[in-house]
Amino acid sequence: MTSGQDSRAAVDTAVEAHARGPRSGRVSLIIAVLVASLTVASAIVFTGAKRRPAGDVWLGLAAGRLILERGYTDFPVADEFTWTFAGKTWYNQNWLSHVILYWTYDRLFPAAIVGLSLICLLIIAVSLILTTRVLCGETMLGALLVALGLVAGHILWQIRPDTATRICACLMLLVLVLTTYRHALWGLAVLPLLLFWSNAHGGFLLGYAMVGAWL
Repeated sequence: MTSGQDSRAAVDTAVEAHARGPRSGRVSLIIAVLVASLTVASAIVFTGAKRRPAGDVWLGLAAGRLILERGYTDFPVADEFTWTFAGKTWYNQNWLSHVILYWTYDRLFPAAIVGLSLICLLIIAVSLILTTRVLCGETMLGALLVALGLVAGHILWQIRPDTATRICACLMLLVLVLTTYRHALWGLAVLPLLLFWSNAHGGFLLGYAMVGAWL
């Protein structure tokens, strides 16, 4: 074999290796995404579909029904559900969560609130995985940590208004990270997120604390 043939063979080998490189990289990425998705999905189903006693669900359904029946002009501001506090001013800082809960229960079907819980867990998982990816470029690591966190804290994941704080805190973290490491325009999402949070759960003060610490 001549030197020219040797050179051509070397070039062909290099071209083949270069062509295989992107393909193998794409295959590895697809496998990683599938494994991460399956892991997180299993954790979400295990965590969100498990039955747990939560008295706040019934209060939330009753309050949401009352708000939707009366509307904005006759918004309930007095307590109508307790014996010892009946008729006194009721500061329902969770009113938006109650409306969403009852709307899902009434306009779809009762078991749909379980689906709502799974969607909430999915939003939390995706936002945390994206945050991990932006910070350190590790999708699989983020998925594993999120799955472990969901399973470890499964007793906390009930159909309650405080889920809104967990969702909004994870989304706020993602928005602040994207604003810092991607583009400043992501900061425009802070205000509407705080607006939703402040009407969905009393833990909205955490959002202001996060923004203050970031500034």
